[in-house]
Amino acid sequence: MYLPLVDAAPAAPPALDGRDQGGTETILFVEDEPALRALTKRILSSAGYTVLDAGSGDEALSVLAAHDGPVHLLLTDVVMPGMNGRELATRVAALRPDIRALFASGYTDDAIFRHGVLDDGSRFISKPYTPGELRRKIREALS
Repeated sequence: MYLPLVDAAPAAPPALDGRDQGGTETILFVEDEPALRALTKRILSSAGYTVLDAGSGDEALSVLAAHDGPVHLLLTDVVMPGMNGRELATRVAALRPDIRALFASGYTDDAIFRHGVLDDGSRFISKPYTPGELRRKIREALS
């Protein structure tokens, strides 16, 4: 194995600023892949968010109905069995119009928007995402 010789020290990772530190809002997080759901929930909880999680659109609607407090953001996978993320967001908005939405998908944003799965104005994050990218996108969606 050959590794390149480098004279310079590696660059320090970028410092976090106030926009991507986290928050105290409540997020309804919907992801059908259990391992990704558990990991993302841990990331969001460690950033200070209250996370209500669900594995499907129907489960998300039940969780939302059972939660008496405010929910500030719906973070949902776009492509899920049964109800897709766009349909879920429409149904959630009918119940709680003040909730903002952030969509996530492993498909490219070009494919998602080009095929009409989401509207051009929808907030979107591509999977896989880093914890920092996720926190930044959430802060942008909540601001």
